[in-house]
Amino acid sequence: MPNNCSSMILKIYIVTSLFIVVSCSSIKTDSFSNTFSGKIFINKNNIEQNSFNIQLTINKYESIIQIQKPFLGNVLKIEASEGKNLVILPSEYSEPFKIPNSISRNFKYWLRQCIYGKNFETYDPENLFYYKCFKEKNKTNFFVGFEDIEINGYIK
Repeated sequence: MPNNCSSMILKIYIVTSLFIVVSCSSIKTDSFSNTFSGKIFINKNNIEQNSFNIQLTINKYESIIQIQKPFLGNVLKIEASEGKNLVILPSEYSEPFKIPNSISRNFKYWLRQCIYGKNFETYDPENLFYYKCFKEKNKTNFFVGFEDIEINGYIK
């Protein structure tokens, strides 16, 4: 009887160890991942200005921008992949909007240039789009103009 019990414990130990090894090996690890937070101010038609918190996560293949309002949570989530169109996931608190394909496809590249470069600026007169960012101490300040909307803010 004692031999059966130790045999059963050994089998449980082997199965548990195997399960842990397989589970850990299937976890996706991305060695390149940075998270930033900050504040943005959205001004539409120079009339109404709204303030939001922003959280930016930059991974190797995809970046996620979450725009949040205290007590409401996520207002808007934007997923940017280099060479692909932006994926915009509005919540019930945000209005739908369309971003031209030329801006949508290049946004991930521009975002990386803004965060990891010193200064960055681009202008698309056809779509009335302006994007500028610059470093100041421990913050990255940015300004985005699109049609009648102006967005400015910073991330740390």
